[in-house]
Amino acid sequence: MRLLTAANLRWVVRHRAWTPYYLKRYWRFAWFKLRHPQVITEGFVFLGKKLEIVARPGHGRLIIGKWVHLGDETRLRAHEGTLRIGDKVVFARDVTVNCYLDIEIGASTLIADWTYICDFDHKTEDLGLPIKDQGLVKSPVRIGPDCWLATKVTVTRGADIGRGVVIGANSVARGNIPEYSVAVGIPAVVVRDRVSRYEAEAERRAYLAELARGNEETAARLRAGRPPVDPPAVEEREAADDPAAGAGAVPAVEERDEADDAAGEARVVPDGAGEVRVPDSAAGNGLSTTGDKGDVSRGFSSYSPVGHYVPEVVEEETQRG
Repeated sequence: MRLLTAANLRWVVRHRAWTPYYLKRYWRFAWFKLRHPQVITEGFVFLGKKLEIVARPGHGRLIIGKWVHLGDETRLRAHEGTLRIGDKVVFARDVTVNCYLDIEIGASTLIADWTYICDFDHKTEDLGLPIKDQGLVKSPVRIGPDCWLATKVTVTRGADIGRGVVIGANSVARGNIPEYSVAVGIPAVVVRDRVSRYEAEAERRAYLAELARGNEETAARLRAGRPPVDPPAVEEREAADDPAAGAGAVPAVEERDEADDAAGEARVVPDGAGEVRVPDSAAGNGLSTTGDKGDVSRGFSSYSPVGHYVPEVVEEETQRG
């Protein structure tokens, strides 16, 4: 194990870890390594006061990951087998772990005050023999990473606690508890699924994130149950079979100012129609034709939802003057 690494030095500088609080922890760790050379530490460990460490060479192995915090009066007893504690596990005070076979605690797990963890039971079958002389029944214990064991939780032999599990206070955890669940009671039973609750609050998290970024308009949309951005209004029209219509969608024609037209309204024909039709009171039919394509004319009569005039094709026979 190397303590004076570049990563450790950067951590010291970032956290200004040269105050008396940290200097005392460095001294405790150095003294711990001198007193318990058989304990394997994979990095620096924060040690509380009045710890009890049991790991007899040749019998039990105790492996502690880096950046683990052991609170005051914590008791780690690896009588036999292997007791492994993952990185960044936090033990509060008065936590007891008794290992006779195999106990593994995943990384970043929180273990609250007065929690008890063991992987064995006493045999009780023989009524003619004292219980203390009948031996032990052992089963491995697995506690996944990112768990939280609340105050006064008891974990019995054979427990298999999945990733991200929360065990309520004063509960007894036994058997299999699926990952990302909340279990309470004696014995502990699953009462809530963390995954479904996380998914149900997705909109709320997005709303709070937008508020944090100062985007009040987007937050108001999310609060109203609307999408953050309205989808673009795209309108496409298929080309008619008329050769004068041309291929592809017919472009929308913007409204022209009526004041610029002496007749009151100018009707503009899209490209490909070949003429412009202007109201003419002198003509008997109110229409006059210009251009070199007099057999097909186009007019404008409908109004689209997006505020543009949409052309309609009107075929009629006209006579050239």
